[in-house]
Amino acid sequence: MVSCPSRLAPLCRWSLVGALASRFISREPVAIIKEEVLSIARQTLDALSVLIGDNLFCLGDKPSSLDATVYAFLAEAILVDLDNDFTRLARQYSNLNDYCQRIQQQYFAG
Repeated sequence: MVSCPSRLAPLCRWSLVGALASRFISREPVAIIKEEVLSIARQTLDALSVLIGDNLFCLGDKPSSLDATVYAFLAEAILVDLDNDFTRLARQYSNLNDYCQRIQQQYFAG
């Protein structure tokens, strides 16, 4: 990691922000980036759908720490009251919806 004298820290910070911003701006159009992100999301949701399948939890009938991570990711898309491309995509997977509802009712209801 490169250090920056404390008096120059704000300048260094803005220099880094500027470099990152210009790199992002010079990339492909936002529509293409959005499609890439949705493609990655679709692949991830496909994999999770296959992993869970008809099981109650990721690794079978008992919850594991993996379920905590998967639930946190999925609940953000499936259980929240938002309407965007990602939430619409996630809600197309009936077994993932059932999985989220089941965990929500079992551990967070009441």
